[in-house]
Amino acid sequence: AERFSSELGAKALLKLGSDGALNITCFAHQYSEGNLGEQVQELGIFLLTSGSTGRASVVFRSMLSWEQEAKRYLELLKLKSRQRILLASPIYHAYSLGWLWAAIFSQANLEISKPTQLSQIVKALQERVTHCVLTPFVASLLARRVNHGVKPPLLEMVMAGAGPVDSVLELQFQAAFGLGLSRNYGSTESGALFAGIAPLPPLIIGFLMP
Repeated sequence: AERFSSELGAKALLKLGSDGALNITCFAHQYSEGNLGEQVQELGIFLLTSGSTGRASVVFRSMLSWEQEAKRYLELLKLKSRQRILLASPIYHAYSLGWLWAAIFSQANLEISKPTQLSQIVKALQERVTHCVLTPFVASLLARRVNHGVKPPLLEMVMAGAGPVDSVLELQFQAAFGLGLSRNYGSTESGALFAGIAPLPPLIIGFLMP
């Protein structure tokens, strides 16, 4: 966290502890021409990448890019205000934030669960949500908790992002919830550009979004 703060040219680092306390660390370094924070002149959000390309880094996403991503989701999925979206992936992931903007633009109902709240997620899928956003790992954990393949009456789509969906996971999830996993991958740097609606072959990340 201190390295990223230095790269951004931040004057201070604020950390929210698990107890709710806010801890502040001030830095002595000054702004310089090489600082990423100085190079960005528009409003937006700095995101941490996972490091899958070799080294975790900071990526800047402008507010305009979030709006554009939201519109791609709306065009692809035809989201409506009557629908209810469950975010069950980490809220700080670009993947989750893209969906968050889509929910705002569509005026859909939004529900957020921690990925560890598996029983709560299963209940939401079975009883009230139309769309669910999760990672392949969480999808595999949910599939092990349900032993029937009856599709919940309201559920229209479950999309897995931030990882591949292989044939084993696809079959497990279908057996548990009666529908396959839609896909999205690689949304940190540019916003979601590829997505696919189930049914899809294993290891397919989708197709160009509208």
